[in-house]
Amino acid sequence: MITQMTMATVDQAEQLVKTVFPSRGPVERMFYWMWRRRNQVLVRHAMRLAGVASIDDTWVDLDDSGRVRGTIGLYARAEDETEARWVSWFCVNPQARGQGVGKNLLDHVIEVVRERGYRFLRLYTGSDSNQARAQILYESRGLRDVRRTRLPFSDYDRIVRELGPLH
Repeated sequence: MITQMTMATVDQAEQLVKTVFPSRGPVERMFYWMWRRRNQVLVRHAMRLAGVASIDDTWVDLDDSGRVRGTIGLYARAEDETEARWVSWFCVNPQARGQGVGKNLLDHVIEVVRERGYRFLRLYTGSDSNQARAQILYESRGLRDVRRTRLPFSDYDRIVRELGPLH
């Protein structure tokens, strides 16, 4: 079941992200801290300084016992906030993969972005082999590879994918 992330589910979502993405950068590590405080004026200013115009919504997929199986969110970058929304922290618990959780979460945000009238859905991903299944999902939903940048001191690329124009 997909539902809005709440204060009751944010800790589980954050723990899932830490498990799936253990090597997050400093700004990425602050997402959940900012989410909890996103309505505070100083936090909004700090987000703007980091290039984030707003954190829109974040959803979780819950199993029958109320445990978080996956998470996905949307945020606006200052550079393109009127035309696009970016996917934040899209991940699925490894034990729940192959059950349609990721497909359902991604389809949900695609529909939300369309309903809200944005032209593009964008996301950051990578060429790491751990993300190979995600690349197949992105391609199946029409998110095309629009930019690749080699990560410093790495064999992997940072990839920007985009869906759109949506209307």
